[in-house]
Amino acid sequence: MELHLPAVVLVLVLAASIDCASYTEFLNRHVKPGMAASECNKVMTDRKINSFLSCKPINTFIKAEGSVVAEVCDAKGTHLADNLYKSVDEFDVIDCVKKKWSISCEYTGEAKKLRVIVICDDKKKPIHFERVEA
Repeated sequence: MELHLPAVVLVLVLAASIDCASYTEFLNRHVKPGMAASECNKVMTDRKINSFLSCKPINTFIKAEGSVVAEVCDAKGTHLADNLYKSVDEFDVIDCVKKKWSISCEYTGEAKKLRVIVICDDKKKPIHFERVEA
């Protein structure tokens, strides 16, 4: 069997990116109790949400404790498919939306109250923010 270096590298990169999906990363990227809409620029920068020369068009923060959000993967969530769960209750969230013509990753915060949909791991912890629904 002949292995090609580019294929091996691709497999290793994909495995590493899957491995990076963790509850800790989810908390960093999407959970901030008490956050105000005016804090988007600071929180996005402090938590290093954007990568070099790449601004996320939108990032949602859930204004609740991580343990409360984690309950969506168990008693406080509705199982949709595979590891996908939708919160039974609405959460206060802040959508940090990139300003249209901003080169430097500037955001405007929008406060909302919505149900969240997350992907959960085998330990019943959220590892990926899928979307929100009214």
